Amino acid sequence: MHLGVITTLLLFLCSHISLTAQSDTTLLLTPTDTVPLAAIDTTAVDSLKERGLFRRFFARPDGLPQPKTALILSLAVPGAGQVYNGKWWKVPFVYGAIGALGYSINFNSRNYTLLRTAFKRKQRDLPHFFSGTRLDNAAFLKAERDRYDKARQFSYAGLVVVWLINGIEAFTNAHLLNFDVSDDLSWRVQPVSAKEGDLFPQTGMGLVVYFGRSQLF
Repeated sequence: MHLGVITTLLLFLCSHISLTAQSDTTLLLTPTDTVPLAAIDTTAVDSLKERGLFRRFFARPDGLPQPKTALILSLAVPGAGQVYNGKWWKVPFVYGAIGALGYSINFNSRNYTLLRTAFKRKQRDLPHFFSGTRLDNAAFLKAERDRYDKARQFSYAGLVVVWLINGIEAFTNAHLLNFDVSDDLSWRVQPVSAKEGDLFPQTGMGLVVYFGRSQLF
């Protein structure tokens, strides 16, 4: 009989503990704490970020080009900064200069390679491209090889300079397009008054510059 009473008490305690734990769990799992089952589409998020960066890069506050963007575009693709600034007519000049220097590099490189090979073969008394002609002379072949090599190096240097000028021009032009040249920009000379403390006022002439309705200095 004692064993039955003890068993009944143990079952009652176990059921009470189980109900208490269940109620606590139910209280903890509120709708606001549950994790949504649907996973976030990371591809869509990345796409939105990329479009945001793209738009920020090409953004035009007040409808004016940004100098930094113009510079980066021109250094990446010659003429792109000019197009970004709205100066399409400058693009043929950019590619005309680059094309001419590219042709010069190709022409001088081919002649340099030809003369270098001929000079090396002449030194070993082997037949070469200029054998049997009035150019079949070691000193002449060496001098011409060096001349075309120098011209090739100048052509490469010129290409780098033109590339940089293309970027600098786009950067400068974008700055000038942002410069205020409206009718509100004015300056005039007028009397001014300055004080050193409260006892010694001074008068004189000063230059006053106005941007719009605001006084710059």
